[in-house]
Amino acid sequence: MTWKMNTDSENSSPLMQASLSDDEYLNPTLVFRKAFAEYSIKDFDYYIAIVVYFSMGVFKNAEQSNLISTYIHLTKMLDAAHLILERRIPKSQ
Repeated sequence: MTWKMNTDSENSSPLMQASLSDDEYLNPTLVFRKAFAEYSIKDFDYYIAIVVYFSMGVFKNAEQSNLISTYIHLTKMLDAAHLILERRIPKSQ
């Protein structure tokens, strides 16, 4: 399924850009391509589970090496998803 997006950057502001680079802000799908080129869905699922267990104080021996980079990817994906939803063009147009 292909969505059409409004790419007009007229309402651009650093606050709306959030954690995204300039290129990612202009093309938010790059965020997902980069994230899934580095990690699989299973990897993200695993690291989300580790973060949940760790935050509950249950998981004391968590692998901390990739927690930061997966967290950054997840944060960027949330910001990119918000942009995609904001820029989508309704099907009636």
